Amino acid sequence: MRLLRDLWATSRSRTALAAALILVGAAGQAGALALAGAVLVNRSSVLFMVLAAALVASVLSDVFVGLVAAGLTADWAARVRRGLNRVAFGQDVPTLENTPVGELLDRIDADVYAVGSELRGSGVRIAQSMAVATLSIVTAFFVWWPAAIGMVIVSVILFVTMNKPVQRLSPLRISEEEAWSDLAAVMEESIHGQDDVRTSLAAPYVRRLYAARASEVLRRGRLVWRTSARITMGAGSITRTLIAALVVVGAWALVNGHIDGARLTGVWLLALGF
Repeated sequence: MRLLRDLWATSRSRTALAAALILVGAAGQAGALALAGAVLVNRSSVLFMVLAAALVASVLSDVFVGLVAAGLTADWAARVRRGLNRVAFGQDVPTLENTPVGELLDRIDADVYAVGSELRGSGVRIAQSMAVATLSIVTAFFVWWPAAIGMVIVSVILFVTMNKPVQRLSPLRISEEEAWSDLAAVMEESIHGQDDVRTSLAAPYVRRLYAARASEVLRRGRLVWRTSARITMGAGSITRTLIAALVVVGAWALVNGHIDGARLTGVWLLALGF
């Protein structure tokens, strides 16, 4: 992805460190989930110490990932703003005169800040979730391989069913942002020229234009909200079906002696973490 390449170009060492910390935290979380059943059932002091170490590694890595991501995204945002300023103010004067100031501020400052905030917030959580899911599948192969096979099947189903909706969501979000910029431009220009608006009796026109732009924002926003809701509900339904199937199959395997209580508890926790 272009964003990951930009982060790598901003600071290779910190990007690699963040990735390593995410993997360490995911390994600690997956290991803790797998060991919890054995610790509860067998009450092994050795496994308890390993479990504690895994939890400490997971918590500490999460803290340090947040610190590294904050510094990395701040440097990335500064680098992007420098490039946008060079491009924006490198245009000819007539083009700059016809560009609303609010739109320039949105593109150079607000949008970059929003992307940086999402990156160090949702972006880091998504990376952590993907790492935990991957290592949970690997761990499940050692705990009880049928559960791991089920997780792999669910992962394939999620990719096949959610890939196209997620790709359609990005253009919809861009379209929504364009509508917000148009709405802000109307507000900015009407405030900037408020004396002319009053003296020329243009207030009804400005109100109609603002209402039309606001209506377009809501129309495009509803498309984004509905698509996001479908994606969330679809992915949640598939993963919850996996959990329900593992509960039923695991209970059957426990009754028939194919799995013990410690491994079954670990499998259920791995499925919940997945």
